[in-house]
Amino acid sequence: MKFEKKRFYFWAVYSYGLNKRWFSNPQTGEILEYAPNFDRRHNVNLVTSYSLGKTKNWEINARFNYGSGFPFTPTQGFLNQFNAQGNINYNFNTANGLLGYVPGTINSARLPDFARFDIGVKYKYHISPKTSLETNFGATNVFDRQNIFYVNRFTFARINQLPIMPSLNLSLSF
Repeated sequence: MKFEKKRFYFWAVYSYGLNKRWFSNPQTGEILEYAPNFDRRHNVNLVTSYSLGKTKNWEINARFNYGSGFPFTPTQGFLNQFNAQGNINYNFNTANGLLGYVPGTINSARLPDFARFDIGVKYKYHISPKTSLETNFGATNVFDRQNIFYVNRFTFARINQLPIMPSLNLSLSF
């Protein structure tokens, strides 16, 4: 949905997606179905802006994005991985193995939902009829929402995406 009237602009989009993949279990021949890593069921984008000034050289804008969580494969357990490297004298009793993990059912769990609100202010200065300087000040993730990027399988530490991020841009067009 898009709406424009004089100085006001609004755009809203909702999408529903259902992605599935299949693979054959090499041991049983059974066909297994799973959601791929990029399967985002719900996605909402809301964008709005308002122009100010006689020549509409000021603009205030905002964007909200919501997305349901992506699928991931949970960890079922841990094991020691030994690498004898072809050495017949390798001592498995005293060697320290590397920590490995046993994956659970492929993409059977989902990460938490994602939500982000961004704002910005733009000023456009016309230097000449064909040249302009545009200044943008904005902030990404204004509410500093802790959107998950991934979870470390071994430490269970949660790694988040961007915190609140201010930005300043200058753009010269000619």
